[in-house]
Amino acid sequence: MTVLYRAQGLLIAGRLEPTDLRLKSGELAILVGPNGAGKTSLLRAAAGIEGDAEDIVLAGTPLRKVSPARRSRLLAFAGASRDVRWPLRARDYVALGLTSRSDHDRIERALKRFSAEKFGSRRIDRLSTGERSRVMLARAIVAEPNVILLDEPCSNLDPYWQVGVVECLRDYVRSGKTALISVHDLDLALAHADRLIVMDRGRIVSDAPPADAGTEALIGDVFSVARNASGWNRI
Repeated sequence: MTVLYRAQGLLIAGRLEPTDLRLKSGELAILVGPNGAGKTSLLRAAAGIEGDAEDIVLAGTPLRKVSPARRSRLLAFAGASRDVRWPLRARDYVALGLTSRSDHDRIERALKRFSAEKFGSRRIDRLSTGERSRVMLARAIVAEPNVILLDEPCSNLDPYWQVGVVECLRDYVRSGKTALISVHDLDLALAHADRLIVMDRGRIVSDAPPADAGTEALIGDVFSVARNASGWNRI
């Protein structure tokens, strides 16, 4: 499975320069960059939400030609917002990610992946922000899509679950799936990414394994920080 986003000279909301992005099966790609670098725009463009869906190719087929039912099995996107206005049970909210909402096994499997089954019967709008984040991730993967695009899935989570979410996603891609996620924690990205994609000012400036893409010089240029004995510091 290869997903291709091809911008072909199109500026997405004025924030994203023309770029090609190919995602490979079995890969956890982590997207990093300063605020306003274009991470969200790139994820939304790759999901066909912004820009021209004709530029998105899934398994050799343009996204615009993929039926809604098949699309749910091929691609899922979850944004950074944790706001939910619906007084649904968490389990019912996860079911919204399925074309058949009676597939209880998939719903329970998705909840258990993020240890969220224990509050599956509670209203999602009454969960803590961190609990809600895990339910939203369960919804994103409940149809077991080949590709998942997640904008800041580790935000609002404690350190245990920041690492836990990334480990869950690594386990998910082992079966040949693909994940592209954005994070702000450089250490988390450097430690867990198969592929590190660094963005700055609307363009990809580096795309390689973390050891090559996350060099001290590049991190300094893009983020204006450097690591010393006490951690990351501004330069």
